[in-house]
Amino acid sequence: MEVEVKNSNRDFMRNINTLVLGILTVLITWFGNTVMELKDSVKDLSSEIKVLQTKNDNLKEKNDDLKYKVEQWEKKLEDIRETAKRNRLQ
Repeated sequence: MEVEVKNSNRDFMRNINTLVLGILTVLITWFGNTVMELKDSVKDLSSEIKVLQTKNDNLKEKNDDLKYKVEQWEKKLEDIRETAKRNRLQ
């Protein structure tokens, strides 16, 4: 009888160990898959950030060009105003 109890306890412990190992395997696999998905997401976001940075740089360049053009037009406008004042005074 005592031998059967010891065997039963061993079987029970073996079953518990198998269950724990199975649960750990599932958790590790899930965690690994989640990490890989996050890694892929980070790569995608990194690529998107690079594209947006390039677009931002292009927009900054266009903005600088437009600022320069506005300055040139303001100078021309000021010249026209001065010419108009001189013409009125004559």
